[in-house]
Amino acid sequence: MGTVLLLGPTDLDDEVSLADWLEATMVVENREFVSRARIRKYLRAVFADDQPDVPVEILLGEVARRSRHAQRLYPFWTDGSGVRYTRSLAATPYLFMLCLSVSKPYRDEHRYKDTDELFDSLVLDALKSYLGRGGQGVRFGSPGSGRRPANFRDGITWLRQEMNLGPGAGRPRPRSGDSGLDVIAWRPFRDGHSAYIVVLAQCTVQLNWPVKARDVTEDTWRGWIDFAKDPHLALAIPFVIPQSSRHWDELRRDVHTILDRLRLAELLEDVSLKAEAKIQQWIASEVHRMGGAA
Repeated sequence: MGTVLLLGPTDLDDEVSLADWLEATMVVENREFVSRARIRKYLRAVFADDQPDVPVEILLGEVARRSRHAQRLYPFWTDGSGVRYTRSLAATPYLFMLCLSVSKPYRDEHRYKDTDELFDSLVLDALKSYLGRGGQGVRFGSPGSGRRPANFRDGITWLRQEMNLGPGAGRPRPRSGDSGLDVIAWRPFRDGHSAYIVVLAQCTVQLNWPVKARDVTEDTWRGWIDFAKDPHLALAIPFVIPQSSRHWDELRRDVHTILDRLRLAELLEDVSLKAEAKIQQWIASEVHRMGGAA
């Protein structure tokens, strides 16, 4: 096994890190198949473990779970003999989130600003799919992009106009920022009236993502925009949350909807990404970096 610059697993029982590490290794090494024997060889190199049979089973079980949930966007699968990788443009969203999760150069160089807008765009595509036909939305994250004014107060006014909603009772501050709101999506009706679904999403690529669930608060935003009733809150991350995660129950009390990698992949089936070309370009560059290229 050559030098592959990944955030590797540190625990033999961590099925998510094990699967992420193997998937990324196969992408970087351009391997279409990795047998059980080779997986054990890889595990010995990482853990110096002479009997890694249990981790292999855990890893294959996680790959099978991801195949069931992500389905068409998930480019890996297992028949029990090992793991197979099928290269496909349809896998672009999944591979993008995988690289965000495990690339050591990306983390070491703190290049988050290079991907914030791309990840926000992907989440916006997913939320519009979630809301169904007629779903709308914009990226509100800072620094402003698209038609969003850089000044926060002006941004709020612009957003209200986009949604055909009135002002709240509060007064937005005049400085720049996003107050935790990276993406907002809504599904209006043809009558032009209010009282429709609104989703406020915090999107983060930070490894310490659980703390970000409280970055957006309904009361604050209802003070700036007259939603009348509380909007729907979402947290979007490029990571896979383990089935047994201790964070899940707490998170679902902080936000209405949790969007991890597998849920985003599910929502993005049959969706053309707005930033697809830029995302593919970033993936190619990052895979090159993970392979040890300068």
